[in-house]
Amino acid sequence: MVLASPAPTIDLASPAAGSVADLTRSPMITVRGKVRSRHPLKQLTLIQNDAPRSIRFRPDGSFEQRAVIVTEEDIFTMEAV
Repeated sequence: MVLASPAPTIDLASPAAGSVADLTRSPMITVRGKVRSRHPLKQLTLIQNDAPRSIRFRPDGSFEQRAVIVTEEDIFTMEAV
């Protein structure tokens, strides 16, 4: 018998889904949120347009990472382990 633990839940505070960034002011956005997990968080990955990078997170699971917009329609996803 193999027991699988539930996957972590990632709550994004910003940017909101479908939001539009004003690139005339700055090509940067801030991705922030919190990971909820029953087990200690080991790794958090921000994936921008299929390019993954590990990002820092606080002991409570919160994170904040700046990202440069590189295309007209950047796609961001998150993965937590």
